[in-house]
Amino acid sequence: MILAIAMHLLMSAKVGGFPLLISIYNWKVRSEDMPKSWFKGFKLNPSSKTLLIFEILVIGGIAIAFVLPALSPQ
Repeated sequence: MILAIAMHLLMSAKVGGFPLLISIYNWKVRSEDMPKSWFKGFKLNPSSKTLLIFEILVIGGIAIAFVLPALSPQ
């Protein structure tokens, strides 16, 4: 457990640096944290049509991976 926490903190420090480590311990809710603003800056803007098709396939595959288990009989 201690190793998992240490790895989590080290990877957080590597990816986001000190601001990310501080934000882990800051429990204030900001207006940007609300679901209505999550996709505000989200844009599909690939440099070619091939990349656009690839992005659509990947995003579609992720969506299908979430939907199919809910539809399968148990």
